[in-house]
Amino acid sequence: MDRRADSGAHAGAAGAAEPAAAGDPGPGGAAAQLISLRGGGAVGRWRLAQLGAVYAVICAHAAVMAYTDPLPFDPTFITLLLLFSVQLSLLLGILLAFFLLTSNTIDVRLGLFPLYFRRYRAFYATALLAVATFAAAGVYRLALSYGGAAPSLVWERPGFLPLWVAARTALLAFQVAAARAAVLSLRAPSKPWLAAVGGGGL
Repeated sequence: MDRRADSGAHAGAAGAAEPAAAGDPGPGGAAAQLISLRGGGAVGRWRLAQLGAVYAVICAHAAVMAYTDPLPFDPTFITLLLLFSVQLSLLLGILLAFFLLTSNTIDVRLGLFPLYFRRYRAFYATALLAVATFAAAGVYRLALSYGGAAPSLVWERPGFLPLWVAARTALLAFQVAAARAAVLSLRAPSKPWLAAVGGGGL
């Protein structure tokens, strides 16, 4: 009798374990799958690397602006032109790095760009303002330098100082918005969630 009872108990345990062996993830597995589908699991190393790239470009742009605008010496027109090109390239580099970071989200992969720009409207609005004011201040300064104005007297030219202050304020707001949007973008659903919903990878 004891042997039969033991055999029955083992058979019952094996029958109870069959659903798990057949692919039932159990409570813990289901929770893990749900977290993965919602995009709340561990962030991949690639996305973390992209996030680091965004912050690296932001820091590089801030450092270049801090040490080159204004310069501690009187620059030539060629020097100003080179610095303006580097500063503008880094500014556009922030935009490119952020777009690459968010290029794997559902909004971009499905071509829902109105939804994408609405989601990151603060970032792109400050980006547009920063690029416009920075370009205006830079071109104005280059024009003054090309016209023979002394670099030390540029600040006394009509409208240059307010334009420069507006450009620096817009750049600061853009850097803050970029840093915040880059972190928040990691919460947006990306390819694993989309593949599970669509029934395959895109």
